[in-house]
Amino acid sequence: MRLDEENTWLDGVIQYSPHADNPKSGQVLFRESVFPVVSPKLLSDDPELCRPTGILRHRILHESSVEWWNRWQKEAGVEKLKSDTDASFMGIESAFEAVKRGDGILMGDDVLMADELLSGELVKPFSVCMPGGTYSLVRQRPDDEAMSVFVEWLLALCQRHKDEMKRILDL
Repeated sequence: MRLDEENTWLDGVIQYSPHADNPKSGQVLFRESVFPVVSPKLLSDDPELCRPTGILRHRILHESSVEWWNRWQKEAGVEKLKSDTDASFMGIESAFEAVKRGDGILMGDDVLMADELLSGELVKPFSVCMPGGTYSLVRQRPDDEAMSVFVEWLLALCQRHKDEMKRILDL
């Protein structure tokens, strides 16, 4: 949704840009970090998963695109994954359930999977991570005092999340 003359009832919207570059408008709230996640059981069952090349022995879980996986493989120096053993899901919820069951390895991030990572339900097995998308707030009326108070609260919340992810996951 965009802010324009037809949406004057909106105070603002949070937009997601899948690339880490700065959005064209708005105030950056958060830049996500992207990395593989696995269930603790899968990690404990396979000592090879302590190295990025260990993913070659497991099913790769993803939504319709493997763009994040391709970027991560290059960053981690891992050879091309075999597409005949991957599993593609129509929505992230189904992929979440599959990785929690130990059905494979999913490319995750520190925003959507924060609760699962903090609880230990999912783990980040490798140190290699990369910048993901950007969440930004676009305001209808930048001088609105009530919205300014909300933005201040939201920025503090985002900073606490970043600090927690850095402490727990070394991001």
